[in-house]
Amino acid sequence: MNINSNDKADVGAGQTPALDYLNKRQLAARLGVSVQITEELTAARKERDALWKKLGETQTKAALGFIERKSLTCDLTGIWESNFGDVRLIQDGKTVIGSYQYRSFTRWVGEIKGKVVGNRVIFHWQWKDYSSMTGIGYWDIAGNTLKGYWFSGFELPHSFFDYESKPDLLIADLKSMEASKDRVWNLKKLEKK
Repeated sequence: MNINSNDKADVGAGQTPALDYLNKRQLAARLGVSVQITEELTAARKERDALWKKLGETQTKAALGFIERKSLTCDLTGIWESNFGDVRLIQDGKTVIGSYQYRSFTRWVGEIKGKVVGNRVIFHWQWKDYSSMTGIGYWDIAGNTLKGYWFSGFELPHSFFDYESKPDLLIADLKSMEASKDRVWNLKKLEKK
């Protein structure tokens, strides 16, 4: 079946009803379908186009799985008190680096390297003295508090770089896991004295 470029034109756009019907009838005859099916297809296409236009670019990306979060304008640089010990963070643009203490250790036992993605910090953590103790975590930013979870590297199916480039992939993976309360890593920024 050959369809010329005229068949692909928007049938009925700005034409008189008689001419519109004639074009639909000719198109239906060429395609071997009824006029009713042609009208339904045209109406469905117009509805689809209107919906995509209404969604706009941001929602379209979200619908396709490419959610783009707007970054917050807070500075994470400083000392944070956490349920595991103090955390020292330095933010430079979207990049966050730092170190952390653990329970009774008074020295900085681990390092953090991450990225701010919208209202979330996605980070890679690693103990300095034990290279096998490494993993991924995230904190949701809420003013002077950060709330999130940490996971060992072997527990999650994707790498830090996957989660950094597609932040909602982390949330999808976490839904399939049950994070225990001992994985909660909450921080509160200490006031400067």
